[in-house]
Amino acid sequence: MKFHLIALAAAAAFVGNAEAAKLTATQAAAATNVLYIGGSSALQKLVEGMVSQNCDANGMSTWRSKGPGGTFWFGATAADGADGASVNAYACTLKAGNDFGVAYDNQTVLIVKREAGGSSQGVFPVGKPASVTGALAQSIDVGACDATADTANTGTSTEYGRCDATTSTITRLPDMGMSDVEPNIFNSTVNKPSAYSALSVVDTDFEAAPTPFAQAVIGLVVNTTMYNDLAAYQGVTVPSIGQNAFSNLWGSTYSATQYWTPLKDGSSVGTVPALLNTQVNIVGRSVGSGTRAAVGLYFNNSPTNLSGKQWAASNTNPVVGTASGKRSVTSASSSGNVIAQVEACGATSKYCVGILGLEQVPSANVKFVNVEGQSPANARFGQYPVVYEATYQISKTAPGGAAAKALAVAFGSAMAKPDNIFAAFNGNGVLALPSNCSGTVYTDWTSTAELAVCSRVTRGGNSTRTLSIVK
Repeated sequence: MKFHLIALAAAAAFVGNAEAAKLTATQAAAATNVLYIGGSSALQKLVEGMVSQNCDANGMSTWRSKGPGGTFWFGATAADGADGASVNAYACTLKAGNDFGVAYDNQTVLIVKREAGGSSQGVFPVGKPASVTGALAQSIDVGACDATADTANTGTSTEYGRCDATTSTITRLPDMGMSDVEPNIFNSTVNKPSAYSALSVVDTDFEAAPTPFAQAVIGLVVNTTMYNDLAAYQGVTVPSIGQNAFSNLWGSTYSATQYWTPLKDGSSVGTVPALLNTQVNIVGRSVGSGTRAAVGLYFNNSPTNLSGKQWAASNTNPVVGTASGKRSVTSASSSGNVIAQVEACGATSKYCVGILGLEQVPSANVKFVNVEGQSPANARFGQYPVVYEATYQISKTAPGGAAAKALAVAFGSAMAKPDNIFAAFNGNGVLALPSNCSGTVYTDWTSTAELAVCSRVTRGGNSTRTLSIVK
């Protein structure tokens, strides 16, 4: 027994030493390979997973923008609802045999990912960097996160440093961008933030043509009360929201007695009372978000806009209200803030519905619903419609120079691999493109990763095309 206890103590000491060897903020800032990424907050977990699964035994150090009670980031009008909603940074020494290539074996890397501003931050600051200034060109200096005890990384596997906007914000354009849909979708005025109104991008504005690398599955989330009442009203376990219903709900014109289709009928399947005049609180995303653009493409025919209806402008922030027959609309700055605001509705009498990528992990009071009766879990089979192809693009004038461009190429190629998408998401919300999966038909897929994340359908890199089964 004594020998067993001694062995356990030695093992614990070894683990402690390994954890303690994680990089400090000062060491991370001095990394030999640095990559700043802007764009899709929906893909934050893919970036985080890509770094984490390629670190050596010492593990990954993480820093996140300070959330609740923290300062406002990058000109935002409200503080983040959660740590990391605006920016995240990851650093480690890569293991030998990592997914980025032999050139990065045993090399220290720092990856800084800006979430604030959404996908448009992976488009215009990358394609038109000389025209992007001010808050839109800001990120963080990880080295400054050592300034106070609050931001210190303790080195344990479950903790991270918290960076304060007042001490760590710097002007730093991205070397690389990611967007939930291809860049030219953001040239449309319905998807272009006013700060970029004079800008337009084409493929040749980037180091190379934007590269589709994965599929983003987008969904609708509701709070607990709305989920339960909708399910009871519809007589199902998992409730559904229709395309027309959501388009009219968030549309520029709104009538509580006409447009909230699932709730307008006073009758019910179960014991739910009449819901004709229930307040509905919409948690959307700001213009420039790839999630917003994808939702617009499916639910509102935007930017082609065949419906002739635009999304309603925000009228409140954060979500408030339960008044009969009313609607509030909020534009959240990131996926994390969508979750926080729908969570705030919780199990109260409020009804809240938001837009969110399926790769996010909602809290207990934030639940995905079906769309048109179809489950997002079946997206890879072509049995769920809100699926669009994410692209990455690299800056011709990357601030990190040739080294950053080379790392961006390696990083983008690694992200597209089914094994890596699976490791980051386990099949939840981000799918591998059919062209990056083995064989010529889906029955060729035999590995655990391919069976979980490989998609049979594609839009061929063009979001205005319908989904087509190709494997």
